[in-house]
Amino acid sequence: MDNHCISCKREITLGQKQCPFCNAPQNYFLYYLKDISAFLVLMIIGGTVGYKVLENRFAGQIDEQISSYEVRIEQSNQQINDLQTQLQSAQEKIKAIEESSAQTSGAVEEEKAKLAEAEERATKAEQRAGWLSRENSRLKSEMQSLTTKIIELQQRRPATPVAQPAAPIQSSEETQQNDTQQ
Repeated sequence: MDNHCISCKREITLGQKQCPFCNAPQNYFLYYLKDISAFLVLMIIGGTVGYKVLENRFAGQIDEQISSYEVRIEQSNQQINDLQTQLQSAQEKIKAIEESSAQTSGAVEEEKAKLAEAEERATKAEQRAGWLSRENSRLKSEMQSLTTKIIELQQRRPATPVAQPAAPIQSSEETQQNDTQQ
């Protein structure tokens, strides 16, 4: 008999389901079932009452928070709509700029063609100027040589008297014929 009652702690025989002294069940689950059940019932009642109290207490605050969140959502939606409008406006401006850019690039290409044509004319003018410069130099040297020949011829020719009328101007062929006859 070394078995003791769960409730009163007296010695009882092994295998008994209830204590003969206090009538307490000898199964721990059944012994504590009443306490656990009472505790659970009290917890449910306390939770329900507490929830109702808190619900009533914070219902106004929750409603205010919900309304403030709804206002924020509305403001955010308005901002989104404004940003979408600005985006569409910006896209239209970009499209207009792209179109004007295409027109500008066409004008640039035309100006490049005109510039290339002008450069070509300038190159031709430079070439002509070079040719004219060379021709001018050649004519100057030819003129100098002719001037020196004229001076030599005048020195060889006898001085004509002042009283004599001037001889008619002869062409270079006639002058050569006269020179060969003399």
